[in-house]
Amino acid sequence: HFFESIPAKSAISIEPLQNTVLGLRNEFWVSFYLGSTIYDKKYVFVAESITENNLISLPMLDKKGVMIQ
Repeated sequence: HFFESIPAKSAISIEPLQNTVLGLRNEFWVSFYLGSTIYDKKYVFVAESITENNLISLPMLDKKGVMIQ
């Protein structure tokens, strides 16, 4: 997927996760430009980490979600 621009401190839905894959390890790569330099960031959600029990408040987005570091 490619998005020309995403505003700072915002989120967009890229594709929904089906419940059948939430028990698996999920990896997401995000690439972005800062000036003329491209950066890549890999996000890994370990198996069964995306659950109702792990939801927290994400104040920047005013939504609930699972945060990883």
